[in-house]
Amino acid sequence: MASSRVKASTTIALSVIEDVLTLATTMVASSIAFSMRSIGFVLLKSPHVVPVFKRGAREREYAEIRDEEKRLLEKEKEEEEEDDSASLRRIEMEFAVPRAPTVVGKAREILFQEQNEEDAKQLEAKLVSEFAMSASVFYPADASSSSLENTVVLLNCTGGTQETWRASGVVERFCEKKNCSVLTLDMRGQGLETDIVDYDSLRVLAMDVLAVLRTIQEDKKRYKIGAKMHVVGYSIGAGVAMWIGVLLSPNRRGGERLTRPKVDSISLYGFTSKGVIAGRKNFIDRVLTQAFATEMFVRACGIRGFIGLMRLGIRPNYDALNAQKMNVDDLTHYTCDTNTLDGFAYQVKSWTTFELSRDEIKSIEIPTLILHCKGDERAGHKREHKRFDAETMPRGEFLQIQGDYSHLWPYENPEQFVRVVEEFQNRASARRL
Repeated sequence: MASSRVKASTTIALSVIEDVLTLATTMVASSIAFSMRSIGFVLLKSPHVVPVFKRGAREREYAEIRDEEKRLLEKEKEEEEEDDSASLRRIEMEFAVPRAPTVVGKAREILFQEQNEEDAKQLEAKLVSEFAMSASVFYPADASSSSLENTVVLLNCTGGTQETWRASGVVERFCEKKNCSVLTLDMRGQGLETDIVDYDSLRVLAMDVLAVLRTIQEDKKRYKIGAKMHVVGYSIGAGVAMWIGVLLSPNRRGGERLTRPKVDSISLYGFTSKGVIAGRKNFIDRVLTQAFATEMFVRACGIRGFIGLMRLGIRPNYDALNAQKMNVDDLTHYTCDTNTLDGFAYQVKSWTTFELSRDEIKSIEIPTLILHCKGDERAGHKREHKRFDAETMPRGEFLQIQGDYSHLWPYENPEQFVRVVEEFQNRASARRL
């Protein structure tokens, strides 16, 4: 009895010490990062370097980047339209999604007769209880709606956007079989929209995605949606995909049972049900991870500074990148120049707040594949935690990928990533016939 009380007291004391050290480390590290950014601004005067903490100043900082990014995207789109031999077609959409959902609702597509600056102002004025979510459907140029059997929903990693999936070659690979379309989305905090909505749980992002899926599944022909839908989540996108599995569980408690949307499989890479803190056994590692994954530190570093530090930790295999698709500079651009500081900070914050209970994991009855690379452990995603998740799920599978790959495996070897996921999707579809 006495020993139990001593043990409990020790645990509480260690927890308090850890919290105090985390706060102190955050403040010191943020001060250093802030100073470095200030020096960088004086020398470089480039966007994403100036340490701005006021929303208005941040919006001005991003205006230049946003305009340049839109110009590049419009140029690429014009080139694709001029090239009649282009293998892919793209439908770009925007959906109004509830800002504070209490249940999984339905999104409504935002339609304008002609996109212009006035439309954007009207949209911003109308979206009071909603926010705009950008989405795209990619499909083979020679495919008809009736020939599409599968639709793959790609959920972005931290700092990733729809354009990262497209540039990496992953979208193109999925569409190679001619019977598959791909849906990409920029979730809350992703992309260049300045109307950023904070969130306290990846569960909210899952509800956003489900709201869009419910809408597009009602008109599959119009949106080029296949008979079967497969969700693929990477990094925090995997955390969102887990929540989708929980929300679609037929045994879910405390909520309405959802019959739509219908999801036939889930594939996950780069996340576990325990988040990243549980993957840090060392006391100092836990303190540093919690300190670095705070909004204060991310804002002090800026996106480029934070990504630079993160890559020092995860040690990407840049040699594995297909330079014809996406080289190191491209990868940096699609991470650092296509996100806002607000949104990026919210994404990073979710690393340390995400956790699913054993009962929640067990409730995921959709066939689920959990993938692992040895290098992903450097990002805090342990093999034993992934195996636990897969073994706890009624229809979970675990697969370890051989090779020198890191947390960035889907970009390092998109061909292998797509092949492994497609093989699982085919098995899952066959079992559910």
